[in-house]
Amino acid sequence: MKTLLYERLTEKLRGHGAAKRLFQRIQGNTFPVDVHGPKDSFFAYLVVRIFERRKGPLVVVVPTEQEASALYEDLYRFGVEALHLPWWGTMAYGEIPSSAPVHGRRMRALNELAEVRRRVIIAPLRSAVTPLPPRKEILRRRIELKKGASFDPLSLGKELNEFGYSRVPQVGVRGEYALRGEVLDIFIPGFENPLRVVFEFDEIERITFFDAQTQSSIENSSTVTVYPVKEVN
Repeated sequence: MKTLLYERLTEKLRGHGAAKRLFQRIQGNTFPVDVHGPKDSFFAYLVVRIFERRKGPLVVVVPTEQEASALYEDLYRFGVEALHLPWWGTMAYGEIPSSAPVHGRRMRALNELAEVRRRVIIAPLRSAVTPLPPRKEILRRRIELKKGASFDPLSLGKELNEFGYSRVPQVGVRGEYALRGEVLDIFIPGFENPLRVVFEFDEIERITFFDAQTQSSIENSSTVTVYPVKEVN
């Protein structure tokens, strides 16, 4: 999305020596590239310009989690698809409560990262240097639910248990699921709202996100990916 800010910055940088050398290096596919000085929206603008010169994904490592979040927001305003891989907020694989939101944010990011496509991947330095599960392992430990697909609730319930989910009468927090008759509710970590799967016999009839407090539907979905509660057990 070419905003007025984008156009003004492009005009001002036209012929700028340092910017010209940076873009030439990117054009020559010379990586990694260390960028010092630019901050905030100007840094995001440079990331956009670099990304435009790439055919594949672009990985951007920034010093802190706060800078990663800010860059993600700025890229969104520029209309660029980005993925933020958050840091644990503690020692890698240290003791973190199972209910900590970071588990869900990382699991959702890792599952999106496993789907290789062209976008900007943002990681704070500590997240970038932390070992990640192999891509094939992430793809192996996930369940695709699709409207109209065959469905075995008992088998899925067993897999959810193995994924670290807890069975409850009614879902209220992330990492829980409830199975009642022909309705399966799942609160997948990393999502704002739980998911309701309505099935008839052995086929998924409807997939809907709903409000955990009011139980009212929010939006329908044709497909959703269910993954483990945590990156490691």
